[in-house]
This record gives sequence, structure tokens and C-alpha cells, in this order.
Amino acid sequence: KNWDRWLDGIRLEEWFEVSFLLLIHAREKVHFSEYSRPVVKVMEYISKYYGKHDLTIREIAETVHLSSGHLCSLFKRETGKTLNSYITEIRIEKAKRLLEEGDMRVYEVSAAVGYQSSQYFSQIFFKLVGTYPTNYQKEKGRLS
Repeated sequence: KNWDRWLDGIRLEEWFEVSFLLLIHAREKVHFSEYSRPVVKVMEYISKYYGKHDLTIREIAETVHLSSGHLCSLFKRETGKTLNSYITEIRIEKAKRLLEEGDMRVYEVSAAVGYQSSQYFSQIFFKLVGTYPTNYQKEKGRLS
């Protein structure tokens, strides 16, 4: 009946975007379901607050009412990763997305994902991605 509205490219693009976000959200929920409740809460907390440069394991542990040591061993046992490496991975993945968008400079991306030093951020980025943030941004064709 209402095929006219689907022929509008903007509405079709919006529909795909919303559908894609719903799929990602559903996938994350399935992914999270393999972990205990405290670990899921920690992952959600990190996903929300990764941009804080002063994010600490102690702060994270307090959110799930566990000691830092207990949380670290639980997280490592369930995920196979240390809490610090998980935080770093989340930050770098978010940084990659920001760099791909191309609207921010490297030092702005660095600050947005929780690093006080853009030089340190670049070193970590290189270690995990295999290229420096500026090169990554150039490779994605967004840097003018």
C-alpha cells in the first residue's frame, strides 16, 4: 500500500540504520549472556564510561560490590582478558570509529576515549592496530 514512503532514500537509510543498531544491540545481549551478572555489569559500565581518563578498576569493582582483586580474577576467568586490556580494547575500537568518521583530530579522539596523552594513545593504537591513528584515518579516506 504505502510503497511510496519506501522509495524515499532517506527513510530507507533511516530504516537500515535503526535495524542495524537493533541487530548490534541484540548481538551484544547474546554475547553478554555467556557471562555472569557482575561481568556483564562491568562490561556495560566500561562501555558507558570508557571516555573517563581516570577510570579505575577500584571504581569499576565498587559498581558490582566486589573487591578489585576478586573482580579481576572473575573477569579474567570468564573472558580470558584482563580488565585493563578489555578497557584498552574498548577504547581503541571506539577510537577507530571516531577516526573513520574523520570529524576529529587525533588529540581530540584521544581525549574522547579516555587518554590524557595523545602520544601515549598513538603508541597503544599502533600496538593494537598496527598503524598510527593518523595513518588509520588516512587509510579510511576521511582525512583531508
